[in-house]
Amino acid sequence: MPTLIEGQDKDAKDSYAIEKSDITTFASKYLGLNMLHPGGYKASSELAGLCGMSGNSLVLDIACGKGTSSRFFAKKFGCNVTGIDMDEDRLQSAKALSEKDRAIRSRVKFMCANAENLSFADNTFDIVIVQAALYLLEHAEKAMEEAARVTKPGGRVGFLELTWLKEPSNEIIEEAKGIFGRYLTQAKSSAWQDLIANSGLEITEVKLYNYEATTIKDENAFTFLKVLWKMTTNSAIRNKARKNSSFFIKHPGYMGYGLYVGEKRGRGRIVEPEEMMPCLIALTYLQPQAQTPPLK
Repeated sequence: MPTLIEGQDKDAKDSYAIEKSDITTFASKYLGLNMLHPGGYKASSELAGLCGMSGNSLVLDIACGKGTSSRFFAKKFGCNVTGIDMDEDRLQSAKALSEKDRAIRSRVKFMCANAENLSFADNTFDIVIVQAALYLLEHAEKAMEEAARVTKPGGRVGFLELTWLKEPSNEIIEEAKGIFGRYLTQAKSSAWQDLIANSGLEITEVKLYNYEATTIKDENAFTFLKVLWKMTTNSAIRNKARKNSSFFIKHPGYMGYGLYVGEKRGRGRIVEPEEMMPCLIALTYLQPQAQTPPLK
């Protein structure tokens, strides 16, 4: 049986881990939320639409967490989704939740994989999705290169990432690192766009939005009741939630998120109708004109 001192040590370690957790880990591990990225289902749906997701799409969901978005894509668009993550606990939750849903369980699968070193063959997926994960990686450029590699020619890589909407001071950046993670300095729209271009993709969409936290629309009422209970009974969770919220109150309009889409050009790319118009017009003028026979 643990002694009082041992119990106090555990509480201290837990409090320290909560305090040092990034906003995604805090939301998932300590609050128990399922929707972990800003914008919720609305943003995921828009990103999927920008990528041209449909029932025929083979989709890779990188850093899928508990599989919330993977299941959403399979339900809304009827596509087949492979979700990958490095956290075994989250993957177990993803598998269990998907197995309960007969409508989509045959079209969704999950596996442990490293975004910076994917085991899939080149040109495997029609669409690769990454949501609020690249800013947590030390080598985001490697993850983007891998995403581009496994995307088919004509396919798209779409990602939703935290983005500075205003140029932050060094003081604001340092404060933000304690909430979002130490690699947040790269989270400028221009940097994300460079990441797409440097991976060999052509930028097709960039949309910026103010930060929108998870709301009750993105979670069920029972989950929110559990969150309220945790914040009421656990001072470390309550203090961390206040710290996270205070950043947005102190620095309004600085942090938002962006939807970014890059297309992999090459053989097999779908040509949009508007791209064909100049060619059709040119061909019309090149056609030999019927000659009127001379009068006899």
